[in-house]
Amino acid sequence: NKQIIAICSCCNPFLSLGKVFWLVGSLLIIGLASVVNPTIGWRWLIRIASIPGILLILVFKFIPESARYNMSTGNMSAALATLQKIAKMNGAVMPEGVLREPAKERRGRFKDLIHPKYLRTTLQIWIIW
Repeated sequence: NKQIIAICSCCNPFLSLGKVFWLVGSLLIIGLASVVNPTIGWRWLIRIASIPGILLILVFKFIPESARYNMSTGNMSAALATLQKIAKMNGAVMPEGVLREPAKERRGRFKDLIHPKYLRTTLQIWIIW
């Protein structure tokens, strides 16, 4: 069941869904390389391997923005339309109530990174990357 896999992968830090996708993608590219590279060369391997990324970019046009993002930008009508579409897809009725914008949180600034509280961590990450 898909729900069980999602729940297990979220609860188990050793089997996160992202790691599973990374593993599957790595295995697929290794298999593709072992077939394509010896026969038609590495240039064709690059072309074939880039097809899923190009398709994903094209599909992004059809993926709606999240209702939360629309709320944060003040686009209440788009947020409501997204929620109604989701409710319709799930065969549920939209709950009664009014959409409220979440409280604004203070965003971090560059100065926060060099604050003595975070300076050591910032330098460590910069060195690692």
